[in-house]
Amino acid sequence: MNKKIVASFVLAAMLTTSAAKATNYGILVNTKKCNVTVYEEVSNGWRALGTVKCCVGKDGKTPKGNFTIRSKESSFFHDDKEYKYVSYFSGKCAFHTVPYSNDRYDNSSLGHKRSGGCVRLAEAAAKWIYKYCKRGTKVIVK
Repeated sequence: MNKKIVASFVLAAMLTTSAAKATNYGILVNTKKCNVTVYEEVSNGWRALGTVKCCVGKDGKTPKGNFTIRSKESSFFHDDKEYKYVSYFSGKCAFHTVPYSNDRYDNSSLGHKRSGGCVRLAEAAAKWIYKYCKRGTKVIVK
């Protein structure tokens, strides 16, 4: 069987758990390709809404497994940089923007493994997840 078909089947099965039913969305983080795909539940299964580049943890620090979005906060500061649109899925690991300082976002880490474990995203992607993927949204990190 085609690997892509098998991966889609496994993803669909994982997203149909009761945790995913909390919202109509599911999120897949691919740590090897440094990307995030958001899925939406439709009448005949799940369809990908889009895939964006991300920055994941260096040295494998982004935890792998099945999680849910647990909590959110508008922003936090670390090393004099602000990170906005924060959606936590495992301990202190969260989806959030790339660093914001001096009135601009630094997107240079997107597509690379440079974070302390969080999944950094461009502002629009982090804001979309923050706004539409409610607590209980299924997150799969592989």
